[in-house]
Amino acid sequence: MYLTALCRAKRKDNGEWAVGYYCMAKNRERNKKHHYIMAQSPEDGKMRRLEVRPKTLCRCTGLYDRNRRLIFEHDAVRRMIWGTAVIGEVIWRDIGQTGFALKVRTEETEGYIKSDIYPIGRGQYDDDQRNTSHDEILGNVIDRPELLPAGRT
Repeated sequence: MYLTALCRAKRKDNGEWAVGYYCMAKNRERNKKHHYIMAQSPEDGKMRRLEVRPKTLCRCTGLYDRNRRLIFEHDAVRRMIWGTAVIGEVIWRDIGQTGFALKVRTEETEGYIKSDIYPIGRGQYDDDQRNTSHDEILGNVIDRPELLPAGRT
């Protein structure tokens, strides 16, 4: 079993979002993986293991939007780029010191989708906290893919 940084995912039992620390474990026969979010219970403060759907796992960027909400992977975010408001999806892309980026669909012609990638993390070549503090989370594209222009990129 291993733990990673702050994440969120949809619970298997009720479909609600759980926020905490992701871990994966195999059963005794090692033929099935179980995915969990370790979250603190609001009732008694104890850590609880909540089984989640791995396809809904979203890693936290560690950055906040202008409303002081944490930005997670697969959030639909509005950002001003070169004076124009654009909406994109926060994705993980291995681009150096930080892998989080905003993927913005720019055009679709003959089945080909063109997207631009804008780094949003902290690092030598990326935007810094001052820039991301102007971003605004519109929602999560797992729940609401219609937030992105022309569907999910």
